[in-house]
Amino acid sequence: CGTNYTWAVNGQTYTNSGVYTVVSGCHTSYLFLTINPLPTVVVSNDTTVCANTTFALYANGADTYQWSISANGGSTWSPVAGATISVLSVTPATTVSYMVFGTDVNGCQNTASVNITVRPLPSSNIDGTGTASCFAPNGNIFTLKGTSSNATPEWTVISNPNALNIS
Repeated sequence: CGTNYTWAVNGQTYTNSGVYTVVSGCHTSYLFLTINPLPTVVVSNDTTVCANTTFALYANGADTYQWSISANGGSTWSPVAGATISVLSVTPATTVSYMVFGTDVNGCQNTASVNITVRPLPSSNIDGTGTASCFAPNGNIFTLKGTSSNATPEWTVISNPNALNIS
């Protein structure tokens, strides 16, 4: 897999598939070389969401997948248990990165990663009024105004109402 192969017999590096020979005295060595390209693994775009928002990450370009997570900017990665499919449902509480390892039928592997920025959930004073801003899953910002009566908060979108589908 990849772009080249170095043959130990003669120390030459080959960048194309083919049949190569080396004659050394009465001995002939043959190299039947196939260089398979790495799969082009594509993953969802970086995004910003509110804490504990569930959404899907998508990967394509390979035949099998394994997802890993990093909560420290990519310094260390940990496999996500059981995450061996192209669509991963996530509910991050803090900012994280996900990397997917995609493997093709030839065993060639490549990676792609996505960064998820997590914003805190909005809050309001339950016995008064308040406003809060939050990010919709599509990255748009919306602002809510809260009022309460009988300890039941009521929220009204006061800016960018098209940022979120509210029903």
